[in-house]
Amino acid sequence: MFNCNYYIVIHVQEKCSKELSLQLAEKTKNTTFNVLKLLATHLSPNTVPLFTSNDKVNCAYDFYCYGKNNESMDSVTKFRFPYFQFDSKAFWDIITNKGEEPNLIDIAFQFVELLLTPHFKNERVVDRLERSLMWYGDSVTDQINYQQIQKLVSSLEALVNFRDDNVTEVFKRRVANLNITYSGVDFDIENKAKQLYDARSKIVHGSSLDVKLEFCLIKFCSETILRAIYYFSIFGFGKTNFNITLPTFLDDIPKNAILE
Repeated sequence: MFNCNYYIVIHVQEKCSKELSLQLAEKTKNTTFNVLKLLATHLSPNTVPLFTSNDKVNCAYDFYCYGKNNESMDSVTKFRFPYFQFDSKAFWDIITNKGEEPNLIDIAFQFVELLLTPHFKNERVVDRLERSLMWYGDSVTDQINYQQIQKLVSSLEALVNFRDDNVTEVFKRRVANLNITYSGVDFDIENKAKQLYDARSKIVHGSSLDVKLEFCLIKFCSETILRAIYYFSIFGFGKTNFNITLPTFLDDIPKNAILE
């Protein structure tokens, strides 16, 4: 059912210390895995194409005893995989046979290479994406609903929040802008973004942990993050000093009609 113990090789071309090279390679490795999780769960919310060594997942084995009484008990050990592996297989087929034309898969991996370049002065756009994907990658294997909501909101906040006033309104407006289509801004998206943000607020402030939403969180957030990667590629993955220009860019998406 699973192919285990695969690895990736990362070459750090920049001249730097061994310690820094390992740090850059580790960050790039984790982001690569998170991009794969993003692309796969966008295909199907139940698809997780890989488990990494640092993923927090429930044990894949069930062991229990059963019987009519304590004197005659039998034991059972079985595999327990909660994810749809036929969707994972379809995902890997798409990745390995995606053709020669540039597409969103290529764009999604472009910014990962920038993480191999040491940069300590100012935050880059790529650092925002890396942080967003860190939260997203952790959320898709989290089976505790309220924790998953918190992580997914954090993943979107890393993309759209810039110390703004009225953060809820800004959050839902920019999420809706990222999901714009040829028909314009979908106000149903704004409503979903508000529901998601309000749910996180209820959890954080202790009013409720039992939060139910009427739409698929993984599908909604994966679509938004993929669109953010596309728009951020237009803005510039390597740009710095963007705390004014990037929010303006996001707010102006409907006016500039930058569509998929």
